[in-house]
Formats: sequence, C-alpha cells, structure tokens
Amino acid sequence: MASETFSSLDVGLIIAGGLVESLGMMVCIYATSIGIGGIAFALTNTCCIYVTLFNFFAMGQGITLAQVSGIILTLAGASVVAAQEQIH
Repeated sequence: MASETFSSLDVGLIIAGGLVESLGMMVCIYATSIGIGGIAFALTNTCCIYVTLFNFFAMGQGITLAQVSGIILTLAGASVVAAQEQIH
C-alpha cells in the first residue's frame, strides 16, 4: 500500500469540495420539497460529467471512450427527464 501525503492545498481542495457537495445536496433536497424533484435529481445525477471535465482540464487526466459515452448518455437522460417534467 502506498503512503500518500497531502499538502495544505490538497486539504483545502478536499474541504472545499466537501462543502460544495453538501451545498448541492441541500439545494437538491430543497428543490424536491417545493415540487421540482425530477429536474433537481436529473441535474444532480450529471455530477459525473463535471468531475470528468474537471479532471481533464485541471488535472490533465485523459478522457476515455467509455467516459465520453457516459457523458453523452447522462446528458441525454437528464434532458429526457427534464423535458418530461416540463410537459406535465
């Protein structure tokens, strides 16, 4: 098992990420409580897209074909759910 050491910048990024994730969960729960849950959950489930793009642009990690397929399918699914919510 490799030992990992974290710099203070890493710890700051971890804390900031946790705070933003918590805020996102609270906003999603609030949106569900006022009746727009379908759209809120559709947007919440697209978080993998943002993580993949962040890793690509900020961390220099390559994007695989499976990740591109996942991004496309996630956007398509979220669009369908959001469109269905607006129709009703």
